[in-house]
Formats: sequence, C-alpha cells, structure tokens
Amino acid sequence: MKQASRVQYVQLMHAAFKEARPAGEKRHLATSIILPDVPDGACGLDGAIWKRPDFANASGYARRQHLLQAA
Repeated sequence: MKQASRVQYVQLMHAAFKEARPAGEKRHLATSIILPDVPDGACGLDGAIWKRPDFANASGYARRQHLLQAA
C-alpha cells in the first residue's frame, strides 16, 4: 500500500467513525487504526499516520525516548 493510500484510508476511517456518532455528540473521538502492512509499527491515529517514535514522543515516558532516534 502506498503512503498516499494509507493516509486516505486512515482519514476516511476516522471520518466514518465520527459520522457514526449519535447526533449532538460533543466528546472528542480518538481512533486507532492499525495498518499491518506498514513497517515499524505505523498506524493511523485520529486521522493521521503515526509511527512508534510519535507514540514515544506523545507518551513522555523517559524509557521510550530511545525510539525517537529510530525515526
């Protein structure tokens, strides 16, 4: 799967879940879409492609910061 296709797939899946929410729902929707064909553990999160270093950076866990150098 090409990167453009991955991005489109993740965006469309996130949009579909948002659209499926009950009318008037105001809570933030977080989606996690796993793309098994993407190397290095990449997946879709909230309509965007994330890789392991992105998760390490967002988590703030010191023991996971070594993943940031892998990017």
